[in-house]
Amino acid sequence: MRQWIQLLMFALIAAVLCVVTGCTSNSRNGNVAEIRTVDACPNGGNANVFINEGTASGVQTFFQASPYLFIGSGTAGFQFTLSAAPGVNFTAANEAIAAGGVYSAVIVGRADVTDEIDARFPKLLFVQDDTGSVPAGSAAVRVLNAAPDSPNVDLVVDGTAKVSNISYAHNSGYVSVTAGSRSVQINQSGTSTALAGPQSLSFSPGKHYTVYVVEPNVTTPTFGIQVLSDNP
Repeated sequence: MRQWIQLLMFALIAAVLCVVTGCTSNSRNGNVAEIRTVDACPNGGNANVFINEGTASGVQTFFQASPYLFIGSGTAGFQFTLSAAPGVNFTAANEAIAAGGVYSAVIVGRADVTDEIDARFPKLLFVQDDTGSVPAGSAAVRVLNAAPDSPNVDLVVDGTAKVSNISYAHNSGYVSVTAGSRSVQINQSGTSTALAGPQSLSFSPGKHYTVYVVEPNVTTPTFGIQVLSDNP
């Protein structure tokens, strides 16, 4: 009898501690969401992203993406640093984190741009990643223009423009493409001028992807394509 009383006491104490500390289920079905950080700043050196003043994923270099990490729902504050801009603490807007949501926090811009009025000044893009249903045999693809010196772009898949006129620091909605190996090209918007690609990318059926337009070289701007799956 005494053993059962002790077990009951331990259970009650654990429940109280869970309420006090705000612990949540290790699942998007609980009061949590998932977020990853992506460093798309081409000349920023080492990047660190901080969420609610805590380190999110450790040091990242150009186009490193963290795994999806659990984050509590509610309002979250974001900051980041770049080793190429020592002493500067870049502060982003607070964002609303919905329970069950999936998000990406993407560093864009150029570390050598110091005028905050310049659109290329480093900043954090906060985007929601979709993980919903996709038509059978298809994948869902969007484009995010993370190249600070690029013109507006079109996403061309197998010779057909699927997304048009995406400016720097903006992303499109998802569009359906046939799953499998696809030829992907980034064109200057409204033209046949290729900025990057064609590049063969593989898309799994039922999955969501973001095609990033990146700028590996800012001295003589050159553009490239990177892709990430948006399914944790």
